[in-house]
Amino acid sequence: MKSEKAFTLIELMVVVVIIGILAAIAIPNFLRMQNRAKESDVKSVAHAVLLAVEEFKTTPGLETIKPTTVASFKPNLPTNVLSKSNPFNRSENYGGAALVDGAPGAAGRVGYVYIDQLSPYQVIAQGAGGIILTLTAES
Repeated sequence: MKSEKAFTLIELMVVVVIIGILAAIAIPNFLRMQNRAKESDVKSVAHAVLLAVEEFKTTPGLETIKPTTVASFKPNLPTNVLSKSNPFNRSENYGGAALVDGAPGAAGRVGYVYIDQLSPYQVIAQGAGGIILTLTAES
């Protein structure tokens, strides 16, 4: 008789259990990292909005004036920011519904809060769990 070599059922089950344990550890970590990447994307847009507002304020004749709405400084935003999709809702982009006047009401949106010319303005970014970044400028 010839002797055949193969894996036993126990050995195969041990391998399956080990793979299951590794997957149970890796999948939640992957999901957390994915969410952190989305929130970082929203933060970068909030920073670009802050820079666009400041660029608006450096326009000759507008040095002491804050923009009153998003539409006022939107031309100062780079086109790659305006075409960027909201990472939490791919049907929105920052050229449309994802960039709002006032506090943002949904994940991935960025809001511009203007009260009056004497008050500081705010740029507020919202992530999956609420506000992730508030940038306030005095000038």
